[in-house]
Amino acid sequence: MTTFLKQYGAQRTGTNYLRVLLQKNYSDVCTLMHILGDKHSPPPPFDDLWTEAKKESNPALVFVSQATFRHPSLSTSAKDPRQHETVRQIAEPLTQAYLSRTLGFVVSIKNPYAWVSSIAVYEREIGRRAPLPHRLEGFARTQCLRFNDLYRSWLDAARDGFPTLVVRHEDLVSDPERVLDEIDERFGLRRTGPFLDEPGTMPMVFWDFNMPSMTNAVPFDRSYYLSERYLDRLSPEIVRTVTETIDWSCLRAHGYLPL
Repeated sequence: MTTFLKQYGAQRTGTNYLRVLLQKNYSDVCTLMHILGDKHSPPPPFDDLWTEAKKESNPALVFVSQATFRHPSLSTSAKDPRQHETVRQIAEPLTQAYLSRTLGFVVSIKNPYAWVSSIAVYEREIGRRAPLPHRLEGFARTQCLRFNDLYRSWLDAARDGFPTLVVRHEDLVSDPERVLDEIDERFGLRRTGPFLDEPGTMPMVFWDFNMPSMTNAVPFDRSYYLSERYLDRLSPEIVRTVTETIDWSCLRAHGYLPL
């Protein structure tokens, strides 16, 4: 029986690495980044979509299609026949997982002080190894407010009865096998064999086709996060902005505290 795990997480929080680990270590897990809506956006109104879909002749297909194509990722296209075929193939069992509340949500997160420089690189505000200067205080504040909104929306899933696990980037970097142990326990999974890691870096995943994730041969520098070298890149003004803007009450349960 296939276990469906819907991934969520802000950009640069390790969603692609986690997907690779899930693909390498489980044969009966289907990870969803684009189906059921963009992994970087708030969840669609699933219950409302199901209420609409029940009126149709093929409610499962309508439900999954509407959740996917009404709430698209950057690479989702209603004109792509491959995407429609992938949705069609899994619509029935995925809908049953939603209705039975066995659909799992995996939410990737990163220490906000580390994330703010990562997102600045992603948005091309700074170079890959450049510091985050005080002139980007406004950028940092806007991103942190968006961070707050996204994680509030994703963490609400647990209160709606769906099994949910928050995966900290720091834990994924320091002990990925232990993270999979937590996934086993939370979603009732069993791995196919000894733990398999991926040392390379992860490019973006184009879409949820039935294909393995691609990786780059360039090794991922875990020590950058484990030694908290990212703090050296932040000006005092940026540190203050993150400290004042992030909703720490939402993150405290996951081990994140203001400096």
